[in-house]
Amino acid sequence: MRESMRLFTGDSSRSKIVRRDSRLWRMVQERRASQVVKYRACEGEYFSSDFIFQILVLLPIKSLVRLSLVCKTWFNLINSSAFADAHLQFCETSLICFTPKSQFPNPHTLSIDLRLGLEQFSIFPTDSSRHYQPGHLRFLEFLDSKINVVELNITCSGHILATCDGLVLVQLGKNRGIVVMNPMTRKLVRYPLGTIPPISKHLESYGFMFSNREGRYKVVHLFIDKSLHVGCEILSVGTNSWRGVDGPSFGLLRKFAQESVSAIGALHWVPDIHNCEYIVSMDIDRETFFSIPLPSAYKRGDRLVELWGFLGLVAHNAQPFVIDIWIYKGLDGEAWSKQHTILIDFVTDDLVPVTALKCAREICFASRGDACYYIYDPEHQEMRRIEMEKKPGWHYGSYLPFVNSLVSWENPRDLL
Repeated sequence: MRESMRLFTGDSSRSKIVRRDSRLWRMVQERRASQVVKYRACEGEYFSSDFIFQILVLLPIKSLVRLSLVCKTWFNLINSSAFADAHLQFCETSLICFTPKSQFPNPHTLSIDLRLGLEQFSIFPTDSSRHYQPGHLRFLEFLDSKINVVELNITCSGHILATCDGLVLVQLGKNRGIVVMNPMTRKLVRYPLGTIPPISKHLESYGFMFSNREGRYKVVHLFIDKSLHVGCEILSVGTNSWRGVDGPSFGLLRKFAQESVSAIGALHWVPDIHNCEYIVSMDIDRETFFSIPLPSAYKRGDRLVELWGFLGLVAHNAQPFVIDIWIYKGLDGEAWSKQHTILIDFVTDDLVPVTALKCAREICFASRGDACYYIYDPEHQEMRRIEMEKKPGWHYGSYLPFVNSLVSWENPRDLL
């Protein structure tokens, strides 16, 4: 009897082991099957590559960074220039700026100075660091009813000169050169400053734009010397040297009333802030300068902006409480056309246009009086105030238009 019970007990334990083995076997098989499905999905056996492309191109940057690690096929797709260009069309415009160093920095913060070997890591402040504190790169994300301040966890002892297609042109502190970088991918490259220093930082300007003819980005440096002659030199991203070109005609450009604006294949500058009747432009492909008459005299509070692929002028009308929106569509001699007239119930001189939201097709204004932002919807002719997140110790300076993109200067594009 005992032997039979032992045999029975042994058989039951053996059967339990078999059941456990079968459960483990099923888990292994399911895991293997899921890997096969995942592999076949990446290789396009279940969905066409075009279908996957159309889905991925609609996703935000953070999701794409994670998905690029799924498989080699998706990595190559997401990092291709064709995908970056297509994704750029769906990227909404925001504003970007350097602000003072955070009191509680993120341990994963990227220091541009450290990466380039311009500074050595030290827990104790040096004499130079006391005089030149690095700033933190942040951007303003426009939501429905508020502006969200997003920390990019990037520091640099410098300031932003220009932006283009999600790339940022930064001048390093202590005249240590310029940097072209994509804050989202954290790729960056350093170049020397312009060869001829200006007599004042207010008498120089940098422009940054993509040349369709050459298939690369160009950095344009304008500077005014003591004789009021305007010089120009260009650095093609991918090279390491500046080359001089003929600047604008003498007397055409006296100062720089605002940062350069890139639109319709050219860079544009405003030569004066008081009743200026023209702008100075440079064709980025031909590298030639010319002037464009303005539809109304440029005044305090007016701004040139890139409006939905065209050059725009947001100008305060001679009548109070009126702002006019003008569009210039091409360099082939077309005239300015008035697209919208904004009627509001408070003093418009206090509102300064800063950017146009590409996807929402709205215009963002900054108010100098109450340090807030306003969004104008041309379709519904509505102006609404947007509250901005504020944190202790943050200083909100001037912001430049910016988009979160995957664009890189390294990947060649198809030339037009």
